[in-house]
Amino acid sequence: MGQAREQEAEIKVLCERGAHREAVERTIATYGDELARFLVAVLHRRELAEEAYSCVCEKLIKNLSRFRWESSLRTWLFRVARNDCMEMLRSRQRREQLMSDPLPEGEAQRERTRTNPWLRTEVKERFHALREQLSAPERALLQLKVEQGLPWTEVAQILWDGDQPPTREELDKRAVALRQQFRRLKDRLRALAVEAGLVSSGDSTGSAAH
Repeated sequence: MGQAREQEAEIKVLCERGAHREAVERTIATYGDELARFLVAVLHRRELAEEAYSCVCEKLIKNLSRFRWESSLRTWLFRVARNDCMEMLRSRQRREQLMSDPLPEGEAQRERTRTNPWLRTEVKERFHALREQLSAPERALLQLKVEQGLPWTEVAQILWDGDQPPTREELDKRAVALRQQFRRLKDRLRALAVEAGLVSSGDSTGSAAH
């Protein structure tokens, strides 16, 4: 977290100096990889993830000079990415494409290995496949909390549905609700893992969420 604050402080200084092109380049270098992983995890299609990534970068270029720093830059970027994902998946044409033309299993395996190098064993791949049964919002929640390890208040900001920024009270309530949803997701994933024979019914480690 200390390193992230340092990087954001440096980007903010660049913005204050009017060096917005350099600030954009620094932002992409800092957050580009984790944004790409998030988009792939939520959208499940490389071409859609690449399209969403381009949209996020365009919005970064267009809006960084006007960014007010009322939240962290990372929080804003992930919120933009999440909203773009949900907009894509709300499109009937996109949904039909995802259902009728799924990513071939071999390609899905290569994509997971490329974006998540630690997912190399068969068991971890099978756990990962369980997550693919979740909805896009559920996958977004898991990616932000499990893979990114973000604090609940930051997750709540990113997943906030209102047009206006939440008050502190609203943010705290949203964080509590997301924490409860996360627990239910872990229980659901564990049940799926037991059904798939990946863990025993007596195993309480919650491996499917990790």
